[in-house]
Amino acid sequence: MKTRNAKATRNLEPFLAIRTQREYDETFHPKMCSVTQLAILLIVLTGVAGCSTPYQQRGFRGGYSDNQIGQDTVLISFKGNGYTSRERVQLYLLYRCAEVTQHDGYDYFVVTNGDTEAKTGYVSNYTATTYNSGIGSAQTFGAGTATPIRKYGTDAMIKMFKGHKPSDDPNAYDAEETIKYLGPELGLPQ
Repeated sequence: MKTRNAKATRNLEPFLAIRTQREYDETFHPKMCSVTQLAILLIVLTGVAGCSTPYQQRGFRGGYSDNQIGQDTVLISFKGNGYTSRERVQLYLLYRCAEVTQHDGYDYFVVTNGDTEAKTGYVSNYTATTYNSGIGSAQTFGAGTATPIRKYGTDAMIKMFKGHKPSDDPNAYDAEETIKYLGPELGLPQ
């Protein structure tokens, strides 16, 4: 029994050694890794979030979604992130309506119901200062600010038709024409 305990103690010797301050400073410190990893993650997320919503199927940065309600009726939504303007969100929605209309074999669509909403969130920042000494380290936190971030989302219920768009209906859009004019403005293929 004594042999087993002596062997176990011998195996733990490297872990039980007392480190000097210099040895401690030169070795890997798990808290520093966490801070470094957090800083890298924040930089990456800032880079990703710093871009406006691209024209895409709904994902992390927003985008469009379609829900077929009937054979010729579709509910289409587009959600933007905090860097996408209200106008751009609405134009992306119209472009998507035109794409769906053409894809389903129709010529024009009528917006029967639609709405644009804004959601406001806040991003806060603060200052932090770290002081290191031979004894240890300390962190101080300063005052911060809260910046409002407004995210726009819009949806439209559309009914699709074949033939020529009626000229007397302001809610009717020719799908081919919509793609032709909005595509270049939005930087999208026609």
